[in-house]
Amino acid sequence: MSKKIIFLDIDGVLNTAFTRKRNEHIDDFRVKLLSDIVQQTNAKIVLTSTWRFGFKRTFFGLKPINNSTKALVEHFSKYHLKIYDILPDSPNEQRTYDVLVYIRTHNIQKFVVIDDEEFNFQSPQFKEHFFKTEFNTSNEQSSGLTQKITERIIKYFN
Repeated sequence: MSKKIIFLDIDGVLNTAFTRKRNEHIDDFRVKLLSDIVQQTNAKIVLTSTWRFGFKRTFFGLKPINNSTKALVEHFSKYHLKIYDILPDSPNEQRTYDVLVYIRTHNIQKFVVIDDEEFNFQSPQFKEHFFKTEFNTSNEQSSGLTQKITERIIKYFN
């Protein structure tokens, strides 16, 4: 496993209020930004989002089992992105704990958390690793994963 991990939320990161108004599950522009991060850093994606409940673990890997996760995998495949792992099926309030356990268990050296919700990611052990996005802002360019956040993450990893 790569020693660089992106702990990824979906809602508010790869889609926004603007995406929803267009009746889309995922914003292709933001998937392209995620792809830029992965290509320039060789980081692997671990899904933290509640979307992880839409995947089933099989012998061959993670299989999408609903329309939303199938759409996500389609968008990812366009950019040669792959979800390498998912957090356990525990309650959302436990997300920071699950990330910490994952980091320790897999001996992760560098990681980022991209999420629009803070949970406990403002705590000292996450402060430099947490990149907060916004689900709903006044304009589409500042919602979700942005060019500016993408550049900051690439700089952090490299």
